[in-house]
Amino acid sequence: MKWSVLSSSIPEQPGPAREAALLSAIRAGYVVHRWVPLVISEGGRTLEVEVSEDALMVGEEGDRVRVTTDATTAQLVADHFDALLLTPRVSDWIRASARVLLEPIPQTPDSAMGNTSRMVQHSRSIDAARASLSQVGLASTVGKDWVLTNRLAGHAGRAANYGWHTKKPSFPATMTGMSVLQPLGLAHDRFHSDYSQTWRGMRRACRLNGAPYLLTDVLRDPVLSSLVSHEGPLSVLRLPGVPVGSTPSVPPPPPDPVGSVPRTLRRGMAGTDVAAWQRVIGVDDDGIFGSATESATKAWQSAHGLTADGVVGARTRASAEQTHLFVQAKHFGTTRGAAIDTIVLHSMEAVEKPETAERVAAWFAGPSAPKASAHYCVDSNSIVQCVRDSHVAFHAPGVNQRSIGIEHAGYARQSAEDWGDAYSMTMLRRSARLVAELCRRYSIPIVLRDAAELQRGLGGITTHSAVSRAFRRSTHTDPGSGFPLEAYLAMVGEY
Repeated sequence: MKWSVLSSSIPEQPGPAREAALLSAIRAGYVVHRWVPLVISEGGRTLEVEVSEDALMVGEEGDRVRVTTDATTAQLVADHFDALLLTPRVSDWIRASARVLLEPIPQTPDSAMGNTSRMVQHSRSIDAARASLSQVGLASTVGKDWVLTNRLAGHAGRAANYGWHTKKPSFPATMTGMSVLQPLGLAHDRFHSDYSQTWRGMRRACRLNGAPYLLTDVLRDPVLSSLVSHEGPLSVLRLPGVPVGSTPSVPPPPPDPVGSVPRTLRRGMAGTDVAAWQRVIGVDDDGIFGSATESATKAWQSAHGLTADGVVGARTRASAEQTHLFVQAKHFGTTRGAAIDTIVLHSMEAVEKPETAERVAAWFAGPSAPKASAHYCVDSNSIVQCVRDSHVAFHAPGVNQRSIGIEHAGYARQSAEDWGDAYSMTMLRRSARLVAELCRRYSIPIVLRDAAELQRGLGGITTHSAVSRAFRRSTHTDPGSGFPLEAYLAMVGEY
């Protein structure tokens, strides 16, 4: 059945009704999907496993769409095909073996990014990108992948995604020499869906050194698992919390009714409010309040002059909502000549340490400070404001009057791998949350602007390097070519 016919029964809004409609169409056989062999040779062993040639499409040849599903439905689709969700390592192997090498096609992150019309738009964009190439066969970067990882163990409400491989500097993949816009993360619950989360799988039946084998046995094996897993043996072979043969269900209600007083958070609790708190303190936002979150909470409380009990109550929440630590820079302007419409990203050219933001802020404020400043300095555990938003910081000549400057610990010379280490990832999440707040406050589009667009007066998110090229009033090139711009913008959009 054609997509143009099926689409009348597919709701526009994401949710259980749409997931059920898509799963029904898939189970009825209204799909365009091909399995192709992926040969993995390593350590004297050769594994042949069948993987999806492209993302799963609903409809028929000539009239079909790559569908996006939540992780719950993705697992049920895998069950239907007697398959498994990919692992990050297999996603990397697909990139390494693909004949059709595409690049991510991100859309503007907004409240409609999960709508069916956006899913269709993304699929059409992939079609156009494929048509521009002469290659056919196994394709890479047709969407992000829902994946299996041991990090899901015990996290029945979470889902893991990974992928969007790119040739551009970004986050390091699990395979050396590759970059991804979406590093392995548990930011979403298993009912999340957006235009980028397509379905790909790998068949359970495989061949090892020419002999029939089960992929589940390979994944469990202490030695063989390295062929398909960067984590060693895999204990999570399906998405936790999804019974075999089930149907999409309504997600559990949020822990707090709208308008209620936020609940006190402590170890042993879980939910979206826990994930929101984890983003404040800069730890993995898996929504599970475990020992790591408790320890980070205590450290945050101690740093903010609170009783370090690891419990997020009224006083801790109030402190988190206060203005960032403020250290007034020596040089700034008190009158803006234009409305704020641009965020400029910088690197501090200073070592990555927990106290770097405070030290650079103190340098901006010192008696011998040069005529330079920025609005915010960010490191792995703090944000220091140096110039009020309403004032002008001297950070990027050409856009100072209409921009906010954000300094990041690190150097412009850093590689993509350097920007993808644990310190930088924590810092970038902290920075992205700040920038998301600023974009909402000043109606700034979450769009990367290049030099030509800056010259035309377009607002958005840019770099000091782009400003230098646009207006030639400085020679700075920070935050450098290794800075993961597209991945960073994706983070901003998620907040």
